[in-house]
Amino acid sequence: MRIVNREQIIRDLSIKYHISYFLLSLMLVSGIGLAGCEGPIGPQGPQGESGEQGEQGPEGPQGEDGNANVTLYIYDGHDFSSSSLARREVTGVTETEMNESEWNVYLVHPSGWYYHLSGYGVSDSTMYFASHRWVDNDPGFVDFWVEAAEGPGEEYTEIRIIRTAVNNINDERSKIYGLDFSNYKEVAEFYGLSEKEAVRVSSP
Repeated sequence: MRIVNREQIIRDLSIKYHISYFLLSLMLVSGIGLAGCEGPIGPQGPQGESGEQGEQGPEGPQGEDGNANVTLYIYDGHDFSSSSLARREVTGVTETEMNESEWNVYLVHPSGWYYHLSGYGVSDSTMYFASHRWVDNDPGFVDFWVEAAEGPGEEYTEIRIIRTAVNNINDERSKIYGLDFSNYKEVAEFYGLSEKEAVRVSSP
């Protein structure tokens, strides 16, 4: 039978207690030391170099031409001294498009001068009027009347008509610019109108 020595047990327990207390104290001291050694946050380092520029994306769709809703019509001239009335037809538009467009009519004199109608022609000798209406034929068309209302009338080499759709961005730009529609060359330059792209119509 094993005899338990009471004093020996007490000594063993005491030794274990002191070892545990020592280890616990050591851990606490180490934690405090580590916390105390942590310094302030250092300054931010310099920014790194920019990366290489990526490849250029695909080209977007081409925008609408600046004069896409502006059309120049060029007709044969007329001798108003022989007949006071000249009629010209504009085809390829609807009645709605006619009503939603602005129309400007010009007489071209052999001297190179352009005369905006309604108004006086060369030398202010004759007063001309221009008007238009819709003719509901099949197909329908815009019927323009150019008339020498007062005066002897003169001969002109061409009758030109410019149609501008008033509900497009060009119309807003012309208002901001203060475009003078009585000046044919200013209008043609503003809209980039080319005689090569004009609609040419020969009189019957």
